[in-house]
Amino acid sequence: MLPRVRPHPLLSREPAEAVRLVAQGLLAQAEAAAARLADAEDAEALHDFRVAMRRVRSWLRSFEPELADTVGKKLRKKLRGVVALTGEGRDAEVLHGIIAAEREALSPAHRRSADALARRIAAGAADPRLPAAQAFAAVAPALADALARYQRRVGRGRTGRFGDAGAAAIRRQGGALAEALAAVQGPDDVERAHRARIEAKRLRYLLEPLRDAVPAAAAPVTAMKGLQDLLGDLHDVHVLSARVAEALAAAAAEAALAQHAALHTGGDGAARAVGRRSDRPGLAALDRRLRLRRDGLHGPLATDWLGGGPRAQALLAAVEQVAAGMERRVAGRKARRPRAAGRPG
Repeated sequence: MLPRVRPHPLLSREPAEAVRLVAQGLLAQAEAAAARLADAEDAEALHDFRVAMRRVRSWLRSFEPELADTVGKKLRKKLRGVVALTGEGRDAEVLHGIIAAEREALSPAHRRSADALARRIAAGAADPRLPAAQAFAAVAPALADALARYQRRVGRGRTGRFGDAGAAAIRRQGGALAEALAAVQGPDDVERAHRARIEAKRLRYLLEPLRDAVPAAAAPVTAMKGLQDLLGDLHDVHVLSARVAEALAAAAAEAALAQHAALHTGGDGAARAVGRRSDRPGLAALDRRLRLRRDGLHGPLATDWLGGGPRAQALLAAVEQVAAGMERRVAGRKARRPRAAGRPG
C-alpha cells in the first residue's frame, strides 16, 4: 500500500491567506532585484527586475478576487507604471542584440545603415534603472502592507482552501493560453502572437511559485521554456520590423527631398549620388534578414505549438494534472477531517 501523501500546508490554507503568502515571497524577490538596479556593472539587473515585477503582477492578476479587499486598482496601476518605465530600455537592449546578430550577413555598405538604426534606437531610450528603482521604492511599502492583511467577517468560518482556488486559476489560464495559441494565423500575425506570449507568461508565473507545494508543476514550467523562447524571440523580431518600417519611411522621405535639392542644384549625376548614400537599401536588406528570422522562428512554433500541436497538447495535459492533483490533495484532507473531529478528547 502506497504511503498517504500529506498535502502541502499552503494548499490547505484559506485562499486569501495563501495568495498573500506567495505574493509576499514574490515581492521580496522583486525588492532584491530592485536593489541591484543601482549597480551599473550588473548587466542582468534590469532584466531580472522586469521578470520579478511580471511575476508579482501576474500573480496578483490571477487571484484578483482573493486580493480585492486590500489590493485595489490604484495600487495595481502604480505597479504597472513601474514596469512601463523599463520598457524602452529593455527594447533597446534586445533590438540592438538582434541587429548585431544580423549585421554580419549584410554587405559593408548595408551595415552602415543597420548601425545607424541601432544608434537611433539607443539614443531614444534613456537608462530606466534609477527611475524604475525610485518608483518601485515608492509603491513597495504600500503593497507590502496590503499583502499583510485581509478581511473576514466576524463569525464567518473558512472560505474554502487554496488548493481548490489555485486549481481553478490554473485551469482558467491554461484555457486562455490554448485559446490564444489556436488564434495565431501565421508568422506575420503580430497581435495574436503577442497575446499568446502574454498568456504563456501568465501561466508560467502562476505555476512557478507552486513547485514546492505541487512538485508536478515543475514539468509544465520546464516545458514552457521552449514556447516562451519562441514567442519572445518572435515578438522581438516583430518589434524591430516595425522600427525598420518606420526608418524606411523616414529614409525615403529624406532621400526624396535630398535628391530633389541635388537635382535642381547639381543635375542628374548629383541626384544619383545622393540616392546612393541613402539608408534605404541597407534598411531593406536588414528587413529581408528579419523576415527570414521571423519565418525561422514561426516554423517550429507552428509545428509544435499551434493548431493543437504535440507540445501544446502535452503541456495542457500536464497543466490539468497539476490542477487535478491540487484538488485531490485537498479533497483527501477534507475527507479525513470528520473522522478526526469525532475522536474522543
